[in-house]
Parts: sequence; C-alpha cells; structure tokens
Amino acid sequence: MYFIKLDDNYLYYPGDDKAVLVDPVLELRLDSAGKLSFICPKENPLYDKLYNRKSMVSVYRDKKEIFYGEVRNQEKDFSGNKKVLVAGVLSFLSDSVQNQNEYHGLSPRAFLTKLIDAHNLQVEDKKKFHVGIVTVTDPNDSLYRFTNYETTYQAITEKLVDRLGGYLRVRHEKEKLYLDYLALKDIGKLSKQIISFGLNLLDYTESISAENIATAVIPLGAEIQSEGNDILRKYVDITSVNDKKNYLVNTEAQKNFGWVCSVVRFEDVKVPENLMRKGRQWLLENQFEEVVLDLTAVDLSLLGSDYESIDVGDKVRCIAKPYGMDKVFSIFKKSIPLSKPASAKLTLGEKSSSSFTSHTANTYKSIEKEVENARKIQNENLKNAVDNLTAQMMQGHQGGYKLTEYDESGRWLRDLYMDTMDKKTATKVLQVNMQGIGGSSNGYKGPYNVGMTLDGQIYGDRILAGSITSEKLSVSYTSQVEKQILDSKTEAISDTDRKLKRYYTIGEVNTRFLATDRKIEASVETVNQRLEQKNGNYYGTYEPNYARAPTNSWNSDEIRKSHVGDFFYDTTTGYAYRYIMKKQGLELKFNESSRTESERYDWVEIFYEFGGKIYALPRCGGTSIGGQTVFIPSDKFWLYWRCDGSGHDYYGFKIDYIKKADSYQEMVGSVSSLPTDAGEVINFSGSNYPESEHSPYKDGTRMLWKYSSLESISSSISFDWVRVKDKDIQAAKEKAETAISKISVVEGSISSMVKKGEFGTYMRQNYYSFILGFNESSNYVQITSGEIGLYNGSINNSQKRAVFDENGNHFYRDGKYIGKIGTNVWKDNDSHKGLVFDLDVDGKYMAFSQQEHSSQSSYSTMLCFSRAGSIYSQYGIHLGCNLYAHGFKIIDPQWETGFGVNATINFVQVLDMNSDGTVARWGSNGRMTFKDGILMDLNYYG
Repeated sequence: MYFIKLDDNYLYYPGDDKAVLVDPVLELRLDSAGKLSFICPKENPLYDKLYNRKSMVSVYRDKKEIFYGEVRNQEKDFSGNKKVLVAGVLSFLSDSVQNQNEYHGLSPRAFLTKLIDAHNLQVEDKKKFHVGIVTVTDPNDSLYRFTNYETTYQAITEKLVDRLGGYLRVRHEKEKLYLDYLALKDIGKLSKQIISFGLNLLDYTESISAENIATAVIPLGAEIQSEGNDILRKYVDITSVNDKKNYLVNTEAQKNFGWVCSVVRFEDVKVPENLMRKGRQWLLENQFEEVVLDLTAVDLSLLGSDYESIDVGDKVRCIAKPYGMDKVFSIFKKSIPLSKPASAKLTLGEKSSSSFTSHTANTYKSIEKEVENARKIQNENLKNAVDNLTAQMMQGHQGGYKLTEYDESGRWLRDLYMDTMDKKTATKVLQVNMQGIGGSSNGYKGPYNVGMTLDGQIYGDRILAGSITSEKLSVSYTSQVEKQILDSKTEAISDTDRKLKRYYTIGEVNTRFLATDRKIEASVETVNQRLEQKNGNYYGTYEPNYARAPTNSWNSDEIRKSHVGDFFYDTTTGYAYRYIMKKQGLELKFNESSRTESERYDWVEIFYEFGGKIYALPRCGGTSIGGQTVFIPSDKFWLYWRCDGSGHDYYGFKIDYIKKADSYQEMVGSVSSLPTDAGEVINFSGSNYPESEHSPYKDGTRMLWKYSSLESISSSISFDWVRVKDKDIQAAKEKAETAISKISVVEGSISSMVKKGEFGTYMRQNYYSFILGFNESSNYVQITSGEIGLYNGSINNSQKRAVFDENGNHFYRDGKYIGKIGTNVWKDNDSHKGLVFDLDVDGKYMAFSQQEHSSQSSYSTMLCFSRAGSIYSQYGIHLGCNLYAHGFKIIDPQWETGFGVNATINFVQVLDMNSDGTVARWGSNGRMTFKDGILMDLNYYG
C-alpha cells in the first residue's frame, strides 16, 4: 500500500474519504532526483498547507519511505483544484553555486566532499547533505578539476558522474540527507526473480529488431605477429579449442531466425580458451547491451514477476531463449500511479546517448592502432630491468626476518618480511595479507609504494613492461588512451536516423609516467601534432571552429551540409565535437497535464518541410510529454495525433504556447512523409492550437492539423561544432562488466493453453512457480515454494485474495492483508496449541452471517466483532439474533454502567389487612438474594 505525508501529516491515504488526491504519480529514475505529481482537491484538509519551496512530501510503500521531496510548483484549474509537482531532494544541489576554484590530487570522495561542503555553507539546514557511501574510483585517486560558477549539481554531474561514471543516490535517515556516489554494481540488489520472454521480446523494446539479432559469432583475438610477407593479417581464433570450428552458434536462436553470423574482435585476448568464453558471453549478453525493455506491472505479472518487490537500481536477470539472450538488466526507471499501482511501468536497461563497449567493439579505427603502438616500450632497458630483478631475487645470503600475526580468534592475519626482528624498527617491510602484497621502504606503517591488490590493481613508482595499456595497469604516466564509444546517430542528431554509428574519442587520463627515453610521450606527440581525417572523423590538438581546419576549407552551404554529423576529436583534452546545422524556428510547449498511454501506442508526431522534403520529429507521448518543449525549424508544421483502441483514462495532450524561439537551434528530424490515414487536414494559426479530448481521449483517433505561425521566421541557416559529452573509460569498463556471465544453463518456462468453447485453462511453469489460470475471467492459482495463492486477475498484491501456507489460510482484499485462519501456540506456554481466527490491523470486522432467503442480495450479520466506526459504531462483539444458553451459566458479567451488586435482603411480607388499615397478619421470613445485580433467590409467602 502506498500513502503520502505532507510535513508528517497524511496527505493521501487509500480508502480515507478526506486524505484524497487525484492521479498521484511517482516517477523514480536512476539518473535523476525523481518527481511526484498529483491533483489536490479543495476538500483535502491539507489543501491550504501546500507551500512552494517549503512543504516537504514523503511517499511510503507500507512502512518504507521511497521518495522524499519538496513542493516546487502549483497550478489551479478552473475548479480550484491544485496540480502539484514535487521534486526529489537531490534537486537541492541546484540551489547553490560553486565559486571559481582549482582542486589537485583528490580522490572522488574527497572532491565530492569539497563540493558538498561549499553547498552546505550556502543553504538552510534542511538542504544540507552529508557525504555517504562512495564506491566510484579514479585509477590514481588524483583528480584535477576546476569549478567556475556552476550549480553544485552541475559540478558533480559534469566533473564526476560524466567523467568517472556512477550514479547519485540520496538517503533520508533520521532527519538527515546522505548523498551516496555509487558504481552501478553497488546499487540495488540482484533480484531472485527471473523474467522470461518468448518470441514476444520485441513487443517490449524498440531498441532492437529481429534484424539486429546474431545467431552465430566468429570471435577474433589479438593479431598474430608474422615474420613472413602475408598479405592478410592473422588473428587468434578458437579453432584449436572448438573442434576446428572458428565460430560459435546459439542453436535456440538459430531455430527461430536461421543463420545470422557476426564477427566480433577482442584485440587484447591471446588465449583461445578465453576468446571462446568471451564469444559465448557476447552471444548471450553483450549483443543485447543496448536493449531497453519497457514493462508494465501487468506485463510482469504475466511474466511471473512481482513489480512491487523490484526497486530502481535493482538487477533482474532476463532470459529470451528464442533470441539466445541471458542478461542482467538494471531497473533504470519506475513510474507508479499510486492510486492504481497495478498500472506501474518499469524501464530495464540504461537509456543513454552513448553505449560504452570498448572491450567488445566489433570494429576498431586505425587511429587506435597508432596510439596503441605508440605505447610499446621495446629497448635494451627492459632486458636490463629483468636481469636486475633476477639478480636481486637470487641474493638470499643477506637474509631477513619473518613475523606471522594472528587475530584474537587465532586466524591468520598477515606475514611480515623485515630487515630487523621488530616491526617497530624495521625499515624495509614486505607484507602479505588477504588483500594482497605490499612493499614499504618506510617501515611497517608505510606508506607502501609498491604492491598488488586482489582486485587486480598494481602500484609502483617505476614500472617497466613490454606493452602497457590503460586497461591493464594503474600507473603514473602522462599519455593518451583510446576509448571507443557506441553512439546512436538517432540520439546524436536527435533521432534523425535509426541506424547506429560507431565512433571514437580520445580520453585523457590525468596521470604521469616516467618511461625510459620517454618514448611513449614522443610517440604520442607525433600523433597529436597533425590533423587527420579518417572516415568523416577529424583529429587535432585544438577545439574546432569556423576559422580552423577543417571547417575553414568548407566554402559553401552545400559542402557544409555534406559534413553535418562529422566528428572532430581534440587529442589534447579528449573532447569530441559534432558538426551541426542550425536555424531559426518555433518553440512548442505541451501542458504539464499532457499524458498518453505510451508513446508506443498513443502519440503526437510533428512534421515540417525543409528543402523540398518532409521531416519528422521524434514522437511525443507517455509520461514524458507533460511539460515537454519541442523545437520546430520552420514557421509552419503538421501535428499528427494517433491513438490505438485500448481502454484508458489518460488526459491526452494540450499545448500551452507556440512562439518564436529565442535563438537558432540544431535542426533535427528524419526524412519522412505526411500520414495518409487522418482524413482532412485541419488548419490552425496564431493562438489557436491543436488539442485532443481529455480524461479520457477518444480511442482509435487519427487527426492531422496544420499550424501556421503569424511571426516572421528567418529562412537562413548556420553551422557550428557542438561538444559531445561522454564518460570516462573507467565507466565504460564498469558498465561492460556489470552483466553476470557465469550462468551458462538457462531454465526455460513451459506455457500451454487448453480451450473448449468459452472455457480455457492457462498453465505456466518454471523452476520457482507454477501458475494456473481459469476461463476468460483471468482468475489464477499460483503455486510457489511453500504456498498456494489465489488471484482475482493478474498476479500481483492488489488482486491477491487468499494464500495457503504452513501457518494456515491467509486472506487479502484490495491489496491489504485482512487476516488468517490457522494454528498457533500460546505465547506464555508454547505447549498449548490451538486453532485461531486472526484479524489483522487492516481488517475492520469479523462476522458470522447468513442469507435468509435465495433472493437476498447480501448477507445478514448474526454475530460480529467490529472495530469502532465500522459495521457498528461501538468496538466489541454484537448480536444479530437471540442468544440461547440452554441452561449453561454466564459467569462474571459486567453491565454497561459497571458490575452488579452482590447482596441478601431480608424483608417482612404483609399477609392480611384489617378493615381500619392496620396489619392483621404478616410473615417475617421473606428474603431476596442478588449476585452481580441479578436476583438469584427469592423466599416469599404465596
């Protein structure tokens, strides 16, 4: 159950007739602060307690707070209801500014602490953060950064997250805010649930199609150096370990899609066994690296998963056996309509403009080879270093001392090899423990300036090797490393094309390396000091502009247009730039209330004309259309509104304004044609805007409007280089290594449907559950480990009705646990066992009822326990019929005004009277006995 508190008071509580909100929707994302939107009616008691930039709002799932934010915006509709937007507290970081500063030699945690300290000095107490858990690392823990009047959020994002990777997470604990900076692998948990797809995988993603699926792969490793004059280069392959075959095939995928083969290169792999392992991993996981899955709670229930147990950042293993996919996805986004949680939507996989796949890239540019070859150190000093090491290892005659230490439990802690007997006086110390090996020339307490840790890091003041790459060693050197990123041209030029384009950037690593004869530096300089063009990509040692090469030689618009989309790489900074075309145009803003079922089903699409061709902008829809701003490079455009036939209650779309944009902006869009299924075109201009029907909009709609602006829009165009923001190579490695690759056996699921007339039975089975569905009413029985569940519809908490387990029968209603009938033991003596009827806190009454006759539409209560204000206004047990004791006792009762009296009263009874009114005869032995206020005995004269 979800509920909302405003400044610790209930703003929304399901079932309450006062704490009511309309359409409360919570959106949680891995890469942002998250937001909550709702409509607050005037009848809500806290209607006048909502204050912008002051009121704090919490969203709870049961007893756990899952969102904490501040009210940022309120708009009243014509009925006086407030449409409210709440921003997550991470947005507090945008309220402070980082002054001009220069930072040297800091770890990511230390640099983050500096930025947060500066933030805390500027803001009030509720906006202050404490630096929490930091797991993102820099290879040398020696960041060199500047700040220059950015907001704190911009500074953290641009100088840490964009360059080192990772995500920001806020924890609200004990009235304090903690800011964590975590690598993706450290966020969330690995869900025990597995989501299994069949051939319907493509129904849940737009990021791949069947054309992208490879059913076989030829993995190629490192180049084999040949002394001959071979025309073709030779590479390490898997024929020696794969029955003389150089390919691997996924038989299940081949059955469905036939033979589709790809060549994948792993240029740092020299061992055939390792190459075959990486090839298999690519078939199961890495070819699906860019897949983004959009699922609803209904989808998940039908796929056998419970959306409420999956949080943003959690990892979920997804299997699509027909495609050969077995990959772990992260939950990137979760959108929850709090009043209808069964309509929740989840996004699996990171929606990012770049996909970093450097170590599994299919193609490598020749410039990478030039830089990599420049790193090779091949001289006589290497041989001298090996000889010197051998000589030192053989000088055992000098001897030393060994000390072994144990902890309080007698377990081994460490071995110390020292030049004196006492570790307090030793100068040279070699330590071996469970974390690795370290050497110090400064005594036991260090610092240790040479060593190797179990996570693969090697440290040293001087390192000599035949070949050094940034992926193998963390050392101190000044050089450039080549990193490859995979970018969608769709996203790079705002969805102008759906074909993916691979390109490269040079990433700078802020380190220093003193190499023999400085051959690395000299070789790199030969690359940096010239401008090179390779396949539309340019390389130079400066930031490009119109006055520099290559742009200064493009002397006409036609030539410039032909270069739109080219990339330039500044090898001194590692920054990449993209060449774009810009134009004046219109800015269209959708109203915040706008929303459709999904941009896959119901959407708005805008078309414009340029150079005699029609261009289409990316579709708008779903939750993202609310408040969305669109740039249209023309003074007129067509707006197409399309929705399918599925039922819903969404708002539709409304336009706040269409106005002339303040500046020239990039022209985006893909060549297309106008829709032909919308009938007659409707013309609008000026302040008359297209608009759909609302809450809900009509199903099956196809409409096409043409809008003409009354403002003057220039037809001239301009060109410019814009910087492409990408992440550090370390983030590329972390993302690529996130998937779990050790699982090689996939357990499938069994589904069948048996129908006769209108009766049907649905079965679905996998290793953790068995689901049975009956007829078209979609009632399900789910059998899992230790329990049998009954559901009135989808497999989720809101539809759960009963569960039978080792403790008895448990009953649910509308997402709430009502109680159970089962066995239990007395808490004071567990040898006393019994049958119990337990009513949980959400249950309001427990009743024995009857249907008096067959035509009665409800049951009449005969005996009932009721909480106050439920069926009965008083708390207690109530009768709905006569109570017959049949001669048995009622012991120790208490009446409404208290306990009755216990007493014996002796009295004189008048038997006869005289005519004058005097007593003629009486009896003196009359007696009345009362117990608990009830007359129990009476002695009198008859």
